[in-house]
Amino acid sequence: MDESVKIILEHVRKKIDLGQGESDIFLSLLQHKTFPRRTAILAPGELCKNQYFVIKGCLRIFYLDADGQEHNAKFAIENWWAFDIESFFDSTPAYYGIDCLEDTEAFMINQEDHAKLLKQVPAFERFYRLMIQQSFVALQYRVTQSLSLTAEETLCTIPGKVSRAGITHIAKTHCFISRHHTSFPEHASQARNDKALK
Repeated sequence: MDESVKIILEHVRKKIDLGQGESDIFLSLLQHKTFPRRTAILAPGELCKNQYFVIKGCLRIFYLDADGQEHNAKFAIENWWAFDIESFFDSTPAYYGIDCLEDTEAFMINQEDHAKLLKQVPAFERFYRLMIQQSFVALQYRVTQSLSLTAEETLCTIPGKVSRAGITHIAKTHCFISRHHTSFPEHASQARNDKALK
């Protein structure tokens, strides 16, 4: 079995049980994609027609404020999904954009094939419910952190992403920049140096 196929099946089976026939249906509806660094996958205002599951690489999910300035919502690394939930499920213009911070390998499923998947393998209704539930819990936790932690404490909660996304992108994340302002990159640089000495 291809390594990328093993990765996504292991990810799915952590939430739901799949028989061989159901796994085969799921895999038949996926498209394997590779994107060079800096590729724009989705622009704010477009219709989000696809979901992306990251096998290797790093995607940035961002939005634009009223002045056209970018703010990062999250970073999707290996075993994470990336898509604009409202746009994908409701066919509305996307609030978020998605681009590649690294060369990225991903599985993609479009709206039509997603609808087929839910019809042909009903267990995926549970999978998506659990995924969205987990995302909502993580969002609540992140908002609470942004209101109560210092810049240095906030950085320590995301050590794996700092080196991948870069200090500038971390500083442009709304929850951080709104509270820590321009001091955050200085804290990030210092924390990275401290970590390197340990």
